[in-house]
Amino acid sequence: MLAFHCGAERFHELLEIEGIRPTPYSAKHFWVTLERWDALRPSQIEEELKRAYALIYEKLPKRTKAILTMPEKERAKVIRERKKLLKARA
Repeated sequence: MLAFHCGAERFHELLEIEGIRPTPYSAKHFWVTLERWDALRPSQIEEELKRAYALIYEKLPKRTKAILTMPEKERAKVIRERKKLLKARA
């Protein structure tokens, strides 16, 4: 099983394919579940996952996007500093 976000336009198209159903508790946000790996070709699955990533990424705050584009070491440092700051506030 594989669940992914597909957007409002693609949601109904995907539900017409046998082996794909609305994801429980998340269907209202346009998530579907691939129940069988043969419901889509591997290249189609890859395309859908890339589309899902893009849909989710575009809704992230600017700060989060900036952190995700940082090199790994720099990102880890920023996250550690942020956790320390939040812990000090608590």
